[in-house]
Amino acid sequence: VRMRYYNADGGIAEMCGNGIRCVARYAVDRGLVDERSFSIHTDAGTFPVTLVGDDRVKTYLARSASGSTMELSGLDLQAVDMGNPHVVTFVDDLDSAPVTSAGPEIETHTTFPDKTNVEFVRIDGHDRISVRTWERGVGETYACGTGAGAAVVAAHKSGLVGTEVNVGLLGGDLSIRLEGDDVWQEGPAEYVFRGSTTLLEGDRQPDLLEA
Repeated sequence: VRMRYYNADGGIAEMCGNGIRCVARYAVDRGLVDERSFSIHTDAGTFPVTLVGDDRVKTYLARSASGSTMELSGLDLQAVDMGNPHVVTFVDDLDSAPVTSAGPEIETHTTFPDKTNVEFVRIDGHDRISVRTWERGVGETYACGTGAGAAVVAAHKSGLVGTEVNVGLLGGDLSIRLEGDDVWQEGPAEYVFRGSTTLLEGDRQPDLLEA
């Protein structure tokens, strides 16, 4: 299975942690694969996925790499490479965090030629954090799978959490597990709607895609 992910502004993202869970469930439900454990190829590499129960998916997220620390827009930031770019900042209050003001400033800063995702993280305990994400090319989103992973990587590096962490997001919870530099996620993949569209490519005849 091959996945290519487009953001709302038309830009291509190397990887999407939420998207890969949805693709995994769709591939199984539509009979595109024979097993419940298989691999999905993305621009960031090849990722093993497993359906757990009817509507939960466990996937490999990334071999993470913590980058430099910096200060932008008055915030202390930790860069984390999850196969796509992230920066993480810790806040005491998520409701008052400057997500919609500092988020776009940091996303488009010249430090990041390909732009970056920005995570605002509150530490709730050794095994629980809460996150709001300003996603590059999109704006604030209900959830970001790779962002949840980046938040846990940064928090663990700072000694704030362990290796198994529940991440609270506006759209629900994800479970993140660290195995050294390797990051795994488990979370839901649920149908929101079904529809169909006609795809045109060059001189090819239209293809009907049903989802």
